[in-house]
Amino acid sequence: RQGYQVWQKITNDKGGLLDRKVELTIRDDASDQNTVVADYNALISRSKVDLLLGTFSSLLNIPASTVAERNRMVYVEPAGGAPEIFDRGYKYLFFAQQATADKQGDLFAQYILDLPAAERPKTAAYPSLDDPFALPVVNGIREKFEAAGIRTVYKTTYASENANFDPIASRVKSANPDVLVHGAQFADGVGFA
Repeated sequence: RQGYQVWQKITNDKGGLLDRKVELTIRDDASDQNTVVADYNALISRSKVDLLLGTFSSLLNIPASTVAERNRMVYVEPAGGAPEIFDRGYKYLFFAQQATADKQGDLFAQYILDLPAAERPKTAAYPSLDDPFALPVVNGIREKFEAAGIRTVYKTTYASENANFDPIASRVKSANPDVLVHGAQFADGVGFA
């Protein structure tokens, strides 16, 4: 919300968009796929908005962008880089993120691979949330590391409902990796740490 409000102010300070001041209509989707579909349908049919701005996460942007596409509405999507979002051939979807999920970790991977050989990790562990954004990030890094000879000593995918990270953390500790690449959102990342 704050990011959109900053964009609104910057845009309006420069004269608006298409010679009109930007007005925001914001809905709270409660991170629920059914709510997000209802919200975007209401924004189109009842609020009669001219432009749709995306929500947070691939899980929510997948159904929301489908509503936009079906209604031939421009959908600017800033937070949902799952590759599957872009494999559907949609014409009204615009991505405003630096990279899709499978490329998000490229700079980190390159940094690690550019380390002097004596400092470069030899082993890695990859726990990840089963999520269309988190998992491709981890897999993209893992593929680059494995291709460079960094051996995978532990890899697992866990469900979003998982609240007990002790067994996973214990397995990671037992595997004794030189580097840990965790594919997380927020609560699971905090829980794991």
